Amino acid sequence: RAALADEASADGGLLLLVRFPLDFPKAPPEVWIQRPRLKHNNIATVTFGGRLCIALLSKSNWEPTTSMCSVLEEIQRQMLESGAEVDCSEQVAMSSSRGRYLPVVAPLERQRTEVFPTANGFAKGGIQVISAPEAENFLGGVENLERTDKIILPHSYLKEICDRQGHLESPAMFEIKTELGRKRHCMVLDWRSEVEAGLAILPRWVMEDLGLAERECVQIRGIRLELATYVKLQPHSADFYDAVATADIETGKLLLQSLQSQVSALTEDTCVPIR
Repeated sequence: RAALADEASADGGLLLLVRFPLDFPKAPPEVWIQRPRLKHNNIATVTFGGRLCIALLSKSNWEPTTSMCSVLEEIQRQMLESGAEVDCSEQVAMSSSRGRYLPVVAPLERQRTEVFPTANGFAKGGIQVISAPEAENFLGGVENLERTDKIILPHSYLKEICDRQGHLESPAMFEIKTELGRKRHCMVLDWRSEVEAGLAILPRWVMEDLGLAERECVQIRGIRLELATYVKLQPHSADFYDAVATADIETGKLLLQSLQSQVSALTEDTCVPIR
C-alpha cells in the first residue's frame, strides 16, 4: 500500500493499493484507490471499481525505468488537474443506533483463491475482451448485456463443448481471469455466431472492475460453483443505509429482485451496481 500523505494523517491523504505484476518493472503496476472513495462520475481516470487509468500506467506508455515516486507524483497531478471530489456521503457518521460506516474490506488476492473444479471441459486463454458499448459497432442486440454481469461467447465454443461431451452441463458458469490474476465468475447471456473465436463481450462495468482495457486478453474457464446460502454486501455510500431505512418492505423486495436479475454469480472483492 502507498499513500500521498503521512499515515498519521490518513484522513487527509489518498490511500492506494498497488499490485505489481510478475514481470514488473517490464509491465506497469496496477494502482487502485482504497480511501477515500471518489465520485465516480466526476473523474474519468478512476473506474467503477476504483482503478486509476492514467497514460503513464498503460502498457503502451509504460517505461521500465519509471520509479514509483514518479508514479505517485503523476497520480497526485492528475487528481488535482481533474478536480477529483471525495464522495462525502461515505464519510458521514451513521446515527448512534447504527454506528459508523463500515470500513473497507481488505482486498482479496484473487490469484490465490481456491481453484473451482473445471466444468464442460472448457478452458481457453488469450481471449480478447470487448465491452458491450464497443461491440454495438458491429453486433446488434447487446444493449441488455450492460444491465447484467454476464458475457457473450462465440457459438463455435458451444458447438465445441457439445461435440465433445454431447451436452452442456447446466448451469453453465465461467471464470474470467486477467493476466494479473484478478477473477470474476458469471454465466453466458448468449452464444452468438457473429462473434469470432478468440473474442468475448463483457459489460463495461465488469471490465472496469477487473481493470481490463478494450481487446485485452483473459483466460475463460468453465467451472462448477456451489449455490450460495449467505451473502454480505457493503454499500459504496452511507446514503444507502438512509434509503433502506426509509423504504417500505415492497421497495426492499424490488431492490433484492433487481440484484438477483442482474447478477449470476458473486465474487469476493468485486463491485456490483444495482440499477
